[in-house]
Amino acid sequence: MALFKKEPTQEDQLQQNLRAWLSQQAGKTIALANLNAFFYQNDFFKLHYFAESGFQADNKQPVLTATVIKDAQKKLSRIKETELSSELKINKKEKSLLDGIITSDQNYFRLYVTPSPFATGLLLLEKLPATKVFQADKKTGSFVQNNIKELLYLCYRFDLAKNPQLAVKNLALAQLATPSVTLPILTTLTAIANQTITDLDLEYLFTWVLQYSATITATSTLFSAYASAALPEEVLAKTQTIVTELAENFARSSTVLTQNANQDSLAISEQLLKQIPDLFQAANQKMTALNDKLLNSDTDQTE
Repeated sequence: MALFKKEPTQEDQLQQNLRAWLSQQAGKTIALANLNAFFYQNDFFKLHYFAESGFQADNKQPVLTATVIKDAQKKLSRIKETELSSELKINKKEKSLLDGIITSDQNYFRLYVTPSPFATGLLLLEKLPATKVFQADKKTGSFVQNNIKELLYLCYRFDLAKNPQLAVKNLALAQLATPSVTLPILTTLTAIANQTITDLDLEYLFTWVLQYSATITATSTLFSAYASAALPEEVLAKTQTIVTELAENFARSSTVLTQNANQDSLAISEQLLKQIPDLFQAANQKMTALNDKLLNSDTDQTE
């Protein structure tokens, strides 16, 4: 009787690729940014690896280069798949399993892994289905949730491209030289997760996402075509205004519209609830048109 071999999952493949990549670097000094770049090249943006030296918190310094030990493959074989899987899903800063495989002669060297702002946003976004607005129309709610995920992705990709040391130095978004476009998204998602946003404000937010869904998806699709943190300068230049306005308007959409409203909040709420199904249908039509356009473009290139 023939036994069917189980196809590796995306995570299985990522683990295999990581073990192979580290084994290839055995005995070499590497830029730690290249460790993060490995994950980006495998379309994985959910964590940061970074290193520090120093014993006390106030004198710790970032370390940007390190050495992969010569017997890396042997040490890697001792790390169970389940252990590495847990590291790839971490939700707080931890000492990495790779510490000791990636090492340095600097005093008190430590390699850490921490969830990226993208991963933090995804965790916050999991609270959206519990809201009344989502529950009132789950189909639309799921569509909005997926679009917010795309918005979070494209904003984080933009921040990475504009701030090359964001990950390897574990920089706080509020302290970036180029103002973060991810931070406004996280601020709003935190309000949703903490239930400090009103149902009316959330309805406005849903309306805004539905109106801009095609723009969000088109920009996200464009960025996902580049398998690295870096994005071409011409792409950054052409999308900077779009991305900045998307982030700012997402954060403002639940407050500016409310402040400008002159009608009774209940009446506004009823109007929005009536509009959302139409906006959802319009957004789907835009998405279908966009997919057709992308498909035709691929066909033309093939021919």
